[in-house]
Amino acid sequence: MVKHIVMWKMKNREKSVTENADALELKKRLLALKDLVPSLRHIEIGLNDKSASPDNHEIVLVSDFDDMDGLKEYIIHPEHVKVGAFVREVTEARTCIDYQY
Repeated sequence: MVKHIVMWKMKNREKSVTENADALELKKRLLALKDLVPSLRHIEIGLNDKSASPDNHEIVLVSDFDDMDGLKEYIIHPEHVKVGAFVREVTEARTCIDYQY
């Protein structure tokens, strides 16, 4: 199995992440990938808690794939590419790790 974890900082940081329309839309679009990308086995989206440090990233994606080939299929899948375009519009920083377990 492969775990794919991505964290983002939003461009519009004046509001809390739970009040940020771009953050909520990003969460919605990411969760929709579960039904659109066959190689995606599990997806979870977390929003930084209001009481957590404002230095934290605001959104985290935790996803699972059977293997690295499945992750590669996800990355190039047309629906993921569409979400990626939106991600680049609304975020200013990204951190990622992929590991096998």
